[in-house]
Amino acid sequence: MQNEPSHMIITLMYGTGGGNYSRVTESEDHGQSFNRHREKSHYLYDNDHNDENSGRPTDSLHSFDKNCHEQPCCNQQRVCIYAPSKSTRCRSTSDDSFACDVYLQTGDQESGPVSHPAEAPTVVSGADSTTGSSLKLNPPPAKKQKKAGFKKYRCDHPGCEKSLSSQNSLCNHKSQYHTGERTCLKCQTTLPNAQTLSDHRRKYHTGEQTCPECQKTLPSAQALSYHKSRYHSGEQTCPECQKNLAHARALSVHKSQYHTGEQTCLECQKTLPNAKALSAHRRKYHTREQTCPECQKTLASAQALWVHKRKDHTGEKTCPECQKTLKNPQALSNHKRKEHTGEQTCPECQKTLASAQGLSNHRSKHHSGEQTCPECQTTLPHAQALLHHRRKEHTGEQICPECQKTLSNAQALSAHKSHYHTGEQTCPVCQKTLPNAQALANHKRKEHTGEQTCSDCQKTLPNTQALSTHKRKEHSGEQNCPECQKTLSNVQALSTHKSRYHSGEQTCPECQKTLPNAQALSTHKRKEHTGEQTCSDCQKTLPNTQALWGHKRKYHTGEQTCPECQKLLPNYQALSEHKSRYHSGEQICPECQKTLPNAQVLSNHKRKEHTGEQTCSDCQKILPNVQALVNHKRQHRKRKLEDAKSSD
Repeated sequence: MQNEPSHMIITLMYGTGGGNYSRVTESEDHGQSFNRHREKSHYLYDNDHNDENSGRPTDSLHSFDKNCHEQPCCNQQRVCIYAPSKSTRCRSTSDDSFACDVYLQTGDQESGPVSHPAEAPTVVSGADSTTGSSLKLNPPPAKKQKKAGFKKYRCDHPGCEKSLSSQNSLCNHKSQYHTGERTCLKCQTTLPNAQTLSDHRRKYHTGEQTCPECQKTLPSAQALSYHKSRYHSGEQTCPECQKNLAHARALSVHKSQYHTGEQTCLECQKTLPNAKALSAHRRKYHTREQTCPECQKTLASAQALWVHKRKDHTGEKTCPECQKTLKNPQALSNHKRKEHTGEQTCPECQKTLASAQGLSNHRSKHHSGEQTCPECQTTLPHAQALLHHRRKEHTGEQICPECQKTLSNAQALSAHKSHYHTGEQTCPVCQKTLPNAQALANHKRKEHTGEQTCSDCQKTLPNTQALSTHKRKEHSGEQNCPECQKTLSNVQALSTHKSRYHSGEQTCPECQKTLPNAQALSTHKRKEHTGEQTCSDCQKTLPNTQALWGHKRKYHTGEQTCPECQKLLPNYQALSEHKSRYHSGEQICPECQKTLPNAQVLSNHKRKEHTGEQTCSDCQKILPNVQALVNHKRQHRKRKLEDAKSSD
């Protein structure tokens, strides 16, 4: 019976009044123990936050300046949270106060000191008279007593109060943590105690270490540990974007670049989505001018220099797939991306693109969401529409560098170049070679579209071009030129007329002669600046293209029939001369006013009657005109024939 632990009841009185606590105990030692801890903090027992070494709760929520009765535990749950025993109960003692009866065990166990608030009066009563041991208030929780009860050697170093299980453990503890500052002999670093010095030397002064996985040499064990934790930690998944990274270091870099939140450039105040974008932005736009060390070219920024060197100073590269030689790595990269990625399908519109690059361009142009023009605030459905809008509306007139033609905007210039300055094109249907893409398009539209039916008159045309021409000519009605009031048969004729005769003065680029309009310039160039031309039919050499064209029209058109007398003439020139001679109507001789039936008769009349005196070369006789001379010579020939007959 004497070995069994004795019990006593401690009644804690709480109320609104102040005063000192009082105690009742059987032993003087017990009072000394109580006095020794009276000034300690009042700890809230929480089994989840106890210090395993000392048995003390680590979360001290209440101290002497607070009254325990102000806490809700005693009023509501009727269990005092400041005493761990399950036999503690709260009871009301008066209108404004209550008491906690604590049934504590006393015996050989030693626990951490506990104190009560100085403002709350404490009455200790009912102590068992059979025990002589000191009373210890606030023992550790029952669950902790089994584990921490054997730790009866407490460190007496100020501020430590750690409990150890044996004297030897206590000595080791003091020799490690309470030795005073120590200095590392190798690097002269000052450490707070021997244990931290030991850890320091083990981490930083172990000599070079070799990583067993990648064979990299590290200067110390600490560096090796750090290296392994960063580069040999296995795959890591980014918790924000679920991307798989090769190791912890890659994950750390990834997070520091892509998950930093929006960043603002300090120089231009532009907002970038993350640190990576900010870094790229600063590298591209906010580095001073750079000079290429190879060609001395000045570039606007480091990014521009990098692009320049990669494009112009890396040498030729060969595509490993098709063996094509590219001029530099950039060209090779572009070639691979364009030619060797296979067809790609747009996930939004299901369009099939030839390569990954084509898909990327397609998505950036057509699936970028609505775009607002910064100049006129027009809303466009996507980036491509915005690009076309800005090229059309906000670029001003452009001059073609190849033919000097003035175009209304950059879009028109781009279309002009793609139509007229593409080099020769071959028709895939008939293999005919055309001078440019526009000529090829016209050729295909004219020759390879199949028959077309006019919707207005149901006439069948051989192709689309013929249908277009037919509609312009037959179904547009007469048009009046607004400048010269000339009536043209249709819209096409009006357009051609305006482009030829109302284009303003034109200067010949070869001789600088100024012509009144485009038609005059065209005629001038055709006549004066084409060089000699040879007729393919008769091999006659003509001075220029205009002369060749006139020659062919006159002499190589085939037989012609006069519509008035039905006479057959060998060519158009002969028909023209025939009509001007015999079907010109009556003509009046300007010298004698005689009326002749046509121009040919007038010509004969003038040659006979109005040529002046003529001298016969045989007899020197003077005749009044050519006709008289002809008749006179005829008489000479007649006489010669008669003389010849008579002599026979």
